[in-house]
Amino acid sequence: MDERSEGVRDVPDVHAWLLVENFTISRKLLTHCLNTSDVIFPASHAHVKFYANADPVLVALKNVYSTNTDDDTSLGDPVSSYSRLQDVGRAVVDLLTEAWTLEPTNVLKWLLGELVEVYSDVLMGKVTFDALNDIHDCTRQFDMLMASNPLKHDIRKLKKCKTKLNSFVENVVQDHANALPARWTVDVKTPLDTAQLNADIQAYYDGHHISTTEEQRRMGIVQALKRSIRRSSEWRAADLQLYGSSLSTMGTQGCDMDLCLTWNAADHPFVSLSSLLGKARLAHDNALQKRSNHVMGLALYDDIRTTHTKQVATLDKLLTSQSKASGDKPSKLKAKALAIVHAQYFVDACERFVLALDALKDTPAPPDSNATELAAAAQELKHLMSQDGQRKKKLHRLTYVLQKAGCKVNNVIAHARVPIIKFLHVDSNLECDICMENTLATKNTLLLRTYALFDSRVSPLVLAVKRWAKMRGVNDASQNTLSSYSYAILVIHFLQILRILPNLQHPSLLLNSPRQTLNGHDVTFCTDFIACRAFFPVANVDLSVGDLIVRFFDYVATFPWLTKVVSIRINDMTKSERWGGAAKTWRMSIEDPFESTRDLGIVLQPLGQDKVLAEFRRAKQVLAATQSFSALIMAKENEKRANKSPDKPPRASPRSKSDKTAPHVPTGQMNQIGKDNDETPAMKSPRKHADGGEHQVTGDEERSGKSNAKHQPFQKPNRMPNKKKKNKPNGVPIIPGLPTTLPLPPAAPVQLAVDPPRPPPPQQQKKQPAEGAKKRNMGEQNRAHPVQETDQGPSDDRQTRGRDRKAKKSSYRLKQTTPPST
Repeated sequence: MDERSEGVRDVPDVHAWLLVENFTISRKLLTHCLNTSDVIFPASHAHVKFYANADPVLVALKNVYSTNTDDDTSLGDPVSSYSRLQDVGRAVVDLLTEAWTLEPTNVLKWLLGELVEVYSDVLMGKVTFDALNDIHDCTRQFDMLMASNPLKHDIRKLKKCKTKLNSFVENVVQDHANALPARWTVDVKTPLDTAQLNADIQAYYDGHHISTTEEQRRMGIVQALKRSIRRSSEWRAADLQLYGSSLSTMGTQGCDMDLCLTWNAADHPFVSLSSLLGKARLAHDNALQKRSNHVMGLALYDDIRTTHTKQVATLDKLLTSQSKASGDKPSKLKAKALAIVHAQYFVDACERFVLALDALKDTPAPPDSNATELAAAAQELKHLMSQDGQRKKKLHRLTYVLQKAGCKVNNVIAHARVPIIKFLHVDSNLECDICMENTLATKNTLLLRTYALFDSRVSPLVLAVKRWAKMRGVNDASQNTLSSYSYAILVIHFLQILRILPNLQHPSLLLNSPRQTLNGHDVTFCTDFIACRAFFPVANVDLSVGDLIVRFFDYVATFPWLTKVVSIRINDMTKSERWGGAAKTWRMSIEDPFESTRDLGIVLQPLGQDKVLAEFRRAKQVLAATQSFSALIMAKENEKRANKSPDKPPRASPRSKSDKTAPHVPTGQMNQIGKDNDETPAMKSPRKHADGGEHQVTGDEERSGKSNAKHQPFQKPNRMPNKKKKNKPNGVPIIPGLPTTLPLPPAAPVQLAVDPPRPPPPQQQKKQPAEGAKKRNMGEQNRAHPVQETDQGPSDDRQTRGRDRKAKKSSYRLKQTTPPST
């Protein structure tokens, strides 16, 4: 190494990280050390050995955690899956114990945090009520590590994961109690006073649901779009179908239209390329990990050369910066010197890695037994990526067709599970989403529509729940909460529990129905309502929609989400029975009725699920307390504003310096002044007794604000108030050349030279009315404004009285502004 500045810790010229027998581990370790600027970890043989042992355990934990329920091959035996988890758990405990004997470094801190956090997530996903002892053992091990920490390792991640696991244990215990038969707070036979709640929900449904006329209008829009799309030669055999809320009778008038573009030809089956691509990438990655060390090293050669070039450029930049920073502070110079030492170490490390990989080129490659598997996985991945690219190109070509049809394309979401185009139908001003070949969604819509037509209470209840979810912000799958489709499945499942709705997919109802399959899924369901009512007698027909929504939130708030699965195909099914080893204990599970390997709760994350469950509990409490639909769907912003405490009165500001010179006014006299604006503290009139005599306020009375005289109610003086007018402060007319802040002398009226008014032009002079017209006008004015009689009798000269009032007012103003004579 080059010379180092004084005070900079020497970095040993040891490269223990370079494991010639395992280039994959060496590349990972070098990357982490570069990202964290850690030069201690790669130079320690003990640290490198720990990393080599911990990396396979971390990879195994991530594979267990990311097991997807959409993968049929992952639905293994839950017992064997749990035994594998126990083996991995013991390995994690051994690694944590070993790490506590090593010197803390940046890479070690990151590695321990990853192990603890991923292991905690796996425990919350796999452990059930019968295996809570594993979590207790884990938290006990965390306590032992935090209690004995001589090397001062960072324990914040341990504390966080311990708190999370303890909270999970409490939820599992509560969920186990909810799974018992008696979990209803509001019994079905309990009478409820929900007349107003039912009326409000029905009024909302009547004013917002999609009527038959609106549905026909939307169908007409679909037919017009279909004709426009078929004009293009590429889409002559295409068909356009409406699905979603517009057709299921569970949507509102302003909801968007969901459209599905399909082909009439039989050689265009829909396959979800997103799930297939995920499986192909996973198989390809597993095949890559099975390659020999020789092949892996040759594959890493170009990557390491690129990393070496970047590190050399970084070192040159640091050296240039140090040469120009001679006048910096010593602490800054020391930091730059340390950065140069680290950069030089990593440049040397990359050079050693390149030399080790160069030696592989002269060594004959051993036979690779995994070459065939890797080639097959790569070919499958390439084929699927080609199909996905062609579908995306076709999706973008469809945007031009829609624009020619008069639509405004807003966005193209090509990387979604089902790629869609979001556009605006300009003529109807309706937002639309169009996808390609997702025919399974059209069957789901027909199933929901059939359930809605079976009972008239289904659609109002679903619309009320969807309105609540939207106003409370828990209806967006992109924000890690449930979708509107999931809430519809929840409502149907709840009504099946109450025996209001039958199971239209029950095998007993499908004995005489022809089987229908679509994309490998059974989409058969019963549409014969007479047969359904004969096989499933309907119960609870007297419950209103208001009664049902109260019981719905009572049901979902106490549902055992950590144990049971919500399904409208098979009731009362546990997660282990449905998903096997891929079940997630912590997550809500809602089965798709047709695509049975799909869990609708897969979009949930812990924070989003906690938000949904909290809103379930809040809705239950609100309905139990108020039974008000408006309170139920109140938005969070309005609820915070309604619950906000009234503002406190503002604090009185301290007196300023200018206020200190003002005379002190007692409290009692201040109240008197507030009532009589004509008196000032310096010009108080003496109080009068009841007999008419005057009472002078003494000094003690003035200091205390009280008077020994008998209190008399204040009587307003019989004089005209001092009304302020615009541009006339204090009632004094503004005179040019004189300040407005000084009083005018009373005995010297000011004569203003005013030009005599000019006569109006002849065309502007008004024609004088005749004598008879004058009398009629005077009579109308007298009737509109009758003259009030006074002590002096009625007065006929109105103009004279107006001049008298103005004169009195003017003299009063001059009197008030006249200074007292000395």
